[in-house]
Amino acid sequence: MKNIKSILALSIMLSLTACGGGGSSSPEPSDPIPPTGGGNDGGDDGGNDDNGDGNGDTTAFTISGKVIDGYVSGATVFIDINGNGQLDDGEPNGESTDAGEYILEISESNEEVEECITFAPLVVDVPVGAIDEDLGEVEEAYTMTLPPINEDAFDNANITPLTSVLWETFQKDFALEDGNLDPAVACEKLLENHELISQFKDRLDFTIEEIVANYNISEEEIYSDFIASGNTRSYDLAQQIVKGLKMSLAESNALKEQSPNSTPLVSYLKGEEDWVREEYVYTPASNVNSEGWSDNARVSAKTETVSSDFEQRFDTIYTYNRRSSFREMNGGEVEVAYFNETCNTADIFEYTEDPTNGQATKISVTNNDDSCIDYRYKSIEVAEYNNLDQQLGTIYRYSIAYSDAAGGYTMFDYMEDFHGSKESLNVDSILNDATSYEFSMSEDYDVEQLMENFTIVETRVREMDGENLVDTSRVINSGGASWKRKTTFPDGTSETQCKDSRDAAWGACE
Repeated sequence: MKNIKSILALSIMLSLTACGGGGSSSPEPSDPIPPTGGGNDGGDDGGNDDNGDGNGDTTAFTISGKVIDGYVSGATVFIDINGNGQLDDGEPNGESTDAGEYILEISESNEEVEECITFAPLVVDVPVGAIDEDLGEVEEAYTMTLPPINEDAFDNANITPLTSVLWETFQKDFALEDGNLDPAVACEKLLENHELISQFKDRLDFTIEEIVANYNISEEEIYSDFIASGNTRSYDLAQQIVKGLKMSLAESNALKEQSPNSTPLVSYLKGEEDWVREEYVYTPASNVNSEGWSDNARVSAKTETVSSDFEQRFDTIYTYNRRSSFREMNGGEVEVAYFNETCNTADIFEYTEDPTNGQATKISVTNNDDSCIDYRYKSIEVAEYNNLDQQLGTIYRYSIAYSDAAGGYTMFDYMEDFHGSKESLNVDSILNDATSYEFSMSEDYDVEQLMENFTIVETRVREMDGENLVDTSRVINSGGASWKRKTTFPDGTSETQCKDSRDAAWGACE
């Protein structure tokens, strides 16, 4: 089973929208727009415009492919721009027809779609009454998804159970690994951050490798029309996955009924050895109490092994629970949180100053206890952003090891139990003490003396060099100092270089 990272102190990720769907058998579109292509809306072209929609817009490009379980007609296909899994006003959509074929026409006036297309998934809602050319009329609704695609795939964008399992795995893992609290992935936030784009693409590539290994199919098979190619192995696997998709939708809707404000996501996936059921439920913070603190925002997740027919659940092999509260104070927002997962717990304080002209200070304190490796530490990070949206500025972080002999931390031992004692927190004291140390790229440090107090000190500078994002870091630990520079290019690719002293030339990393 994959090892999901637990470092959730990086709350710089996506701001997301909760999924809809309620308790219905299939997610209900909110304010759907007429199909932009591929549907049987029965209208005439009624004008002299180039694409027949009557508004004078011309078509910038089209996306076409097939909806495949067997070939499925009567399903709604749409570009999920805001990542919430449902059809919203303004999202191009159409209907699959004979042999599962669909066409989405993107008008030249829809600049948002053009910008987002390589980050937005294609979603297909297969309702009760749609026609599966192999099995007949669909009796139980389900959804399928195609992860974001490049332009060279616009005319062969097949949406299948195999592409759906790829997206489900990516969507949830990306959210957990990068500190996000809601499993949707919103394009507009990706566009604000070059580094996040790079992380998004790298994670999707990694997920493809996982799916190839776990399901023993090639990347080409994931995206192919396995019916036309006569690939019986992929077809049989797809039928099993569809059963999981149907169960996922029904169980997610049941969880939604129990907690209408939550965003549930249930998936049946192939692990390294067994099939597993992954349940992820996010509930946002809501009311504010008399002290100014919000109710808890909650994340609960667990992974259980299941039988190959998905009817029986066995061992729980992963758990994760997080609670977070927020309030405004000291000219910014304070978040206090704690989480526990399998064999790791953390207690978190985070202060973000309200940005002025895009500039802000962000201070984080994390007490982490990893019983898997029997190691406890306190980590303090201070970020001075000159561009908060793109995370540009100077960041320094230092860690303090827990002293078993002393029964606590040698420094700032009072900085703990933030969530449990939030009503009595001395925020001014925490902010002052957290910033009492400052580490600069331009200074030399006595490593031996530095390590008397800390286990690791890192300084990072993030800046734009033309259109390139450059992240330069220096890490000091008991082994000395090391330098690394990562340049992320506009297309999401990157180059990493290293050196072992400030004045040395940059070269390849070992």
